[in-house]
Amino acid sequence: MSDTEANSDLNQNQPAQPPADSQSDLPRVVVGTEWHGPLPPPHVLAEYERQIPGSSDRILTMGEKGQQHRMDMEREQLSLESLTLQSVNKAIANEHSRGIWGIVAATIIALSGMGVGGWLTSIGHGGFGLGFLFVSIGSLVGTFLYRALERRSSVRVRDEDGPDG
Repeated sequence: MSDTEANSDLNQNQPAQPPADSQSDLPRVVVGTEWHGPLPPPHVLAEYERQIPGSSDRILTMGEKGQQHRMDMEREQLSLESLTLQSVNKAIANEHSRGIWGIVAATIIALSGMGVGGWLTSIGHGGFGLGFLFVSIGSLVGTFLYRALERRSSVRVRDEDGPDG
């Protein structure tokens, strides 16, 4: 085989290319399509059906199952959020109830202490009576001061951990 025949065989296997200057003069156009959602547009679905008979039904079934799955997940999430809110509401109600009972118990103890202190003072044990009075009043004041400081520090911690924190 001669060099001329080898060159002609190579040229036949390669696609013909236009001259370099004419290629730069042509505008380039890129065409693309896209769709959003579980199903392709009808013309694409028809092409799938033409290429693979029964494929459009399978694609529609797949889209329906995907939509059902999303709805089930959203329903489950709403159910969990509802349960969480119920739990939080119960916790708040329990905390409020405990607070009320704590105030009632503290009031009963303080009044009892003051009553005992007053009684001890009236029967001639002034030192013990005054001790009971001061201890009862001091414990109430100390408890309220402690709770006020605790609330102030918990509000400060929540502010620091907040969305801007």
